[in-house]
Amino acid sequence: IEKEQIIRGDVLTEPDILKSTSLLDVKLTLLNGVKPLAHNSLVRFHHLATDTLARITLLGIDALQPGGSGYAQLRLQKPVSSLYGDRFILRRQTPLITVGGGIILDHLPIKRVNRSDLQSQKRLEEFEKGNDADRLRIIVEQKGIHGADEKYLQARLGMHPQHILEFTSDAVLILRQRPLLMISASSAKSFLEKVRSAVESFHQKNPLLPGYPKEELRSRLLPNLSTDIYQALLDHAVSSGTIQLQKDVVTVAGQKPQLSGEDEAMSELLENKVFETGIEFPGIAEVAARLQKKPENVNKIMYLLIRQGKIVKVADDFFMHRKTLDDVKSKIRSLKTTQKTFSV
Repeated sequence: IEKEQIIRGDVLTEPDILKSTSLLDVKLTLLNGVKPLAHNSLVRFHHLATDTLARITLLGIDALQPGGSGYAQLRLQKPVSSLYGDRFILRRQTPLITVGGGIILDHLPIKRVNRSDLQSQKRLEEFEKGNDADRLRIIVEQKGIHGADEKYLQARLGMHPQHILEFTSDAVLILRQRPLLMISASSAKSFLEKVRSAVESFHQKNPLLPGYPKEELRSRLLPNLSTDIYQALLDHAVSSGTIQLQKDVVTVAGQKPQLSGEDEAMSELLENKVFETGIEFPGIAEVAARLQKKPENVNKIMYLLIRQGKIVKVADDFFMHRKTLDDVKSKIRSLKTTQKTFSV
């Protein structure tokens, strides 16, 4: 770029490590011998080579007294690029004198706060007194069930992914390492409990079906959750032994279709009937009429027999017994040994 494009306060950085923002969560300290600093005051903010106006939201107090310290959020007139732990200076507009300064605790807050926000006060206290692992836990918890991806983590911590991995703890789960994807242990636990409960309920209402269709489950529980995060959470649930994933169906680990006495008898009857029809299956409606059963019930049992590997679906409304199909294959193989080609 041309040097004329660079202005005072600009920062040179790698992509995705720093993001500029007009909000900063800070710990303020006022100098002795100056006037109290009231909530919503307008001051001049100096950070590195940056100089801009800032409006102050004091947390939990009406005014900061001389020599005192407190948590605050600064709303800046122009965005700055900063990092956790950076220092800054505050000056009054008129007269232009230094009144205090402080340390940046959250260089990329996710929202504006109000003065009575106790949760934000607690977060800033943990940021100030905690270590890097505590900061990682907090920013991952802020993303909740939606998880913290690599770009978010890099920007919030100002670190490369390999450094972030050094600060993991039991409170944070790594769903994927490349690209990095994390979720809080509490959010993952809540997700697993919801999924297990929904799938168990599905099994009770639909004992003949193999499980809950994966996308249908997502639309019911978390329609706004991205497919990427949803799949990563399901993979974690499978690895923990909570659920099983069979193609696009979610089941409780160890769950098998439960047949009533009547369904068991019908299953045996239907299997025999399909075997008897050989390669001339007459259709579901005709078989249901012969068995004096409802077509929808015959259809359910038929698909259960398919999942059990006893019946094969050849085309729409055309089924064969597995033994019949094996016999057809055997006959075709024997023909191949006696002649080079043969017609359908």
